Amino acid sequence: MSARIYRLAIAVVGLAVLAWLAWQNLSGQPGLLSQSTGGYAQRIDAAQSWQYDKQGQLAYLLVSARVTHLDETDRYRLNSPVTTLFDEGPAPPWTVNADEGEVRDKGGVVDLQDNVIASRAPFGETGRLEMRTEALRIRPNERQAESRTPTRLSESTADGGTRWTSDSERLDLDWATERLTQTGRVQDHIEPASAP
Repeated sequence: MSARIYRLAIAVVGLAVLAWLAWQNLSGQPGLLSQSTGGYAQRIDAAQSWQYDKQGQLAYLLVSARVTHLDETDRYRLNSPVTTLFDEGPAPPWTVNADEGEVRDKGGVVDLQDNVIASRAPFGETGRLEMRTEALRIRPNERQAESRTPTRLSESTADGGTRWTSDSERLDLDWATERLTQTGRVQDHIEPASAP
């Protein structure tokens, strides 16, 4: 065997061993599942996303323990998402927590499900505000939110007590125009000590 053929044979064997070692090293790693298996195309752990409105102002910050690209469309599943909604003016932002969620339409729609809790820190004469529901759709660029599941709004006093609660079957919020609409059966309760 000539020296050239001998070197070529050693190179081929070396490449084969290298490929085998790489395969052995990576075969135990979780990889991307193909679309035909119904799996995911991409998974991102400990993700943060900043979404800006048409005027270039920060509309929201989204943090999620895991983001999974669902299919070939622009849909992403969120695990334990925390959304911070920013608005113009000095009022503190709203923070919205949920067990699960989904983002679509290039961040234009955020659907949150299961144990959705939105809260805002005290500001001015208003105590801590909180909203609880099981499903909430947010359109941050339009500054709108809606819930088609029973919703409870509440305000806390400085000492942590409840100032008032308001329960409704459905809720629509347009925070750009500061308009809140509750529909279905609406029931309000105001604590007597907090009444003017």
